[in-house]
Formats: sequence, C-alpha cells, structure tokens
Amino acid sequence: MVVVPVGALTWLGARVVGQQEVLASHQVKALLIDRLREVDASIAQLMDARERALLKLAAAVPTGTDAIRAFLAGDGGGAEVLVVDLEGRVLYPPLGAPMSAREQALLDRTRTVWDGDALQAAVAVNRAGERPGVDHAWYGYFYGGGLNLLLWRAEGDRVVAVELSRIAVMSDVIAHLPATTVDGEAPGRPESRVVLADESGEPIYQWGPYEPPAGEAPRAALALSPPLAAWSLRDYSPESALPTGLTGGLTFNLGAALLAVALALVALAIYLYRVRTREMQLAAQRVSFVNQVSHELKTPLTNIRLYAELLAEELDVDPEDPDADAGDPAARHLKVITGESQRLSRLIANVLTFARGQEGRLAVRPRPRVLDDVVRAVRATFAPSLDQAGVTVVLDLDAADRVLVDADAVEQILANLLSNVEKYARTGGEVRVTTRRDGDVSTVTVADQGPGIPAASREDVFLPFRRLSDKLSDGAAGTGIGLDIARQLARLHGGDLRLVDAARGACFALTLHTPPARGEDGP
Repeated sequence: MVVVPVGALTWLGARVVGQQEVLASHQVKALLIDRLREVDASIAQLMDARERALLKLAAAVPTGTDAIRAFLAGDGGGAEVLVVDLEGRVLYPPLGAPMSAREQALLDRTRTVWDGDALQAAVAVNRAGERPGVDHAWYGYFYGGGLNLLLWRAEGDRVVAVELSRIAVMSDVIAHLPATTVDGEAPGRPESRVVLADESGEPIYQWGPYEPPAGEAPRAALALSPPLAAWSLRDYSPESALPTGLTGGLTFNLGAALLAVALALVALAIYLYRVRTREMQLAAQRVSFVNQVSHELKTPLTNIRLYAELLAEELDVDPEDPDADAGDPAARHLKVITGESQRLSRLIANVLTFARGQEGRLAVRPRPRVLDDVVRAVRATFAPSLDQAGVTVVLDLDAADRVLVDADAVEQILANLLSNVEKYARTGGEVRVTTRRDGDVSTVTVADQGPGIPAASREDVFLPFRRLSDKLSDGAAGTGIGLDIARQLARLHGGDLRLVDAARGACFALTLHTPPARGEDGP
C-alpha cells in the first residue's frame, strides 16, 4: 500500500522533471537564437548601407555605352553594372559589339540572369503589386560555386543592376563581425563558438575559443535576413556555458508536494495517464486502420474496374454511352458497376488525401498542362453519372494556354465539386463550369442550379466531417471531407476555394497560381 503509491509518484515526478528539462532546453535555445538575431540584425544594417550606396550609384548610371564606360572608369569606382531594357535586351555591356575582357567576364557571370529573362521576371513581379512603391530589390544568383548578388533598380524603360560579388559580400560581412578572440574568449560569449556558414553549409567565418568536437550539432541555428537568406549562423556552446539553475529548485519543491498529496492523487494521476494513453493509442489505431483499409481496397477495386472493362468489351458496350443500357439489362448492370467503382475510387482518394493532410505530407507538383484539357477530362469522367442524374454540364472554357499546374490536384478538386452537384443539386438540371486566366492566376467556377447553401453555413461546409444535414432520408451520403480537401489543395497551389454569391444555387470559385510554362516539356 505504501511502496506502490510512492513508486508511482516517484516515476511521475521523474517524468515531470524530465519534461521540465526539455522545456528548459527550449528556453536556452530561444536565448541563443536571440543572440544570433542580434548578429543578424548587425549584418542586415551593413547590407542596408551597401544597398543605399549601390542605389545611389545605379541612379547615376548614364545612358549610352561610351557614357557608361566613362562613368564606371571615373565616378563609378570600377563597379560592375548590367543594364537591360524591360523586354530583356541587354543594353550594357553591348552584345554583339567589341567589349573589354572585364565586360565579357561580367556577361559570362550573369548569363543565367539576363539570358533567361529572370531579372525581367523579378521586375515584373515587383511592379505587379507585391511590393508597391518599391522600384528596386536584391537578386541572388549562383556562380563560381557560391551566391552572388545584384541590386537592380528600375528607372523608366530600363533596369540597372549593380553587382555585389561573393568575395565583396564575404569581405564586408567578415570585417563587420567580432574578432576571432578577445583576450582568449569571444566578446560577450565566454567559452562558445559562432560559425557563419554559406549556402552549402561550409564555414565562412567563426569566432569564439570553443572547439566543438567533430560531428557535434549546433545548439542553435538561424538563417540570415534577405538577401543573405542562404547563409546561416550556428551557435556551438558546451554545457558549462549554458544558463543553469532553471530546474534546480523544481526537484525539491516537486518532491515535497508529491509527498504531501501522495495518497490522495496517486490513483487519479495513474487513471488520467492511462486514459490519455488509451485515447492516443485509439487515435493512432484509427488513423492506421483508415490508411490500411483504404490501401487494401485499392487492389480489389482495381480488379473490379479491370474486369468491368473486359466485360464491356465482350458485350460490345460503351459504359459512357447514355443509351448503352436501353433494353439491355446486362449493359445496365455493367454501367452500375462502372459508376459505383468510380465513385468508390474517388472516395478512397479523398480518404488517403485527407490522411496525408493530417500528417503534413500533402503537396502539389505543378507540371506543364492546359487547364481547359484538365476540365474536359473531369467532365468526361462524370459524364455517365451526371447524364443519368439528368444534370447537363455546360462548359465555358477560356484557359487554353500551357501553364504550370498540378493536374491531379485540380482533377480531385473538380471531382469533389461535381460529386456534390450529383448528390445535392441534381434537381437544378444544370451545372456551368467556367475557366478564365488573368496573368499568373487561373480561375475555375462551378455554378449549379440546386437549392444552394445558406449564408450562415458558407464556411462550415469547408470544415472536415461537417455536412449541412446528416439525415439518411436526405438521400445523399458522404464523408464530409471533400470540400476540406479541395480547399487544402487549392491553397497549396497558391490559390483558394471560396463559395461566392449566386442568384440561384451554389457557385464555387477556384483560384490557382498558374505561371506560364515557358519552354518546359510536359504531358
């Protein structure tokens, strides 16, 4: 009666102390991160000063090759300058004209910038409104095994970019950082080592007397502020240099409290712990069960669809033909098998996608495709079931350009929307699918003529497992995760899925970030 409660309380106390030590470790890491942020802020001030100086130089660059050469040889201080127009043509150094070895070297270093219109794209994004009122920005490119920087400034019909080479950046930053040691220790950080690493993780500079053993992980790490976001600061500190005393008094106080309330709380503590453990195990088992069942269902479902297609060939029946079952019971039965297997495939895909979203593994992979072709493919998939339900699909397509889009994600989004039309809005008799493209944004609207969705429930329908009605008498069954999955996929694609106002029925507007597919191969 005494040993068991005391032993349980001792174990629970040890767990609490261990968790407190973990919390203290996080607090120490946060402190180290704050110290690294101070260094980052100092470097950012240096880069701001360099930016102001380079902007002043860029503003003074004249027009004309001879004038620019004279300026760079005089007031320009030998700076490296690239001038292009808004159409991507290089104005200086002059392509196709005699140029110095220094100018040729500049063109070779920055070829990836001006040859692929990358700089013009950056300027266009800036002027499109992401940074309104700002006519300049840093542009990073890789050459010679590392990061190099250009500060571009848009003026009228040209863009002037001044190069800040990797060597110059490293020299400025290192000169701005603390000395390697001061009287045997790092300033303000006794017995520690701070490392500045480049984009490949290689040390650029380090200070502090502590020599970390080979393979030791840093206590804290922080990426520098733009434009040096590819570089990072890493703090290596021994245990002796870290703040202590965060958990010292906790052990004694906790022991006294546990002894005082041991007999009263031991049963409750064990009970609550077991309940919590059981709930977590049940939750994990549910997720595992759903994933396993969904994967197991895919194999027999594939066989069902395969044999249905073979049977259709033997019976010379087209399951997608709305008149294929006229007077033929076998064809009618085959259409039911095909339609239900397709519906089950969509349900399994939704469940697996929802599980990936819960685990943080959901992602989109844009590839060069034509959005209108994707919409037509989804329409063809739903043609038999919608025709049987008496729903006419009207297509108004105007997105025929090749863009970067995840066709699988768009198909799953539209499949969920049309599936809802089939279940809830078939009384309207019509659904209109419209596509439009404006710049890098494509919009797909799906508008039905059904009963619509009340204004108070417009956001509720996007919540997982939330349905407007769960009555079996409604004649429409579902898991309630389709719209949640559709919105997640839309937002991962740089857009959104919203329910917009409509005179009748429900109208869903899908927006997607679809930049043009320039010179990329795709299906």
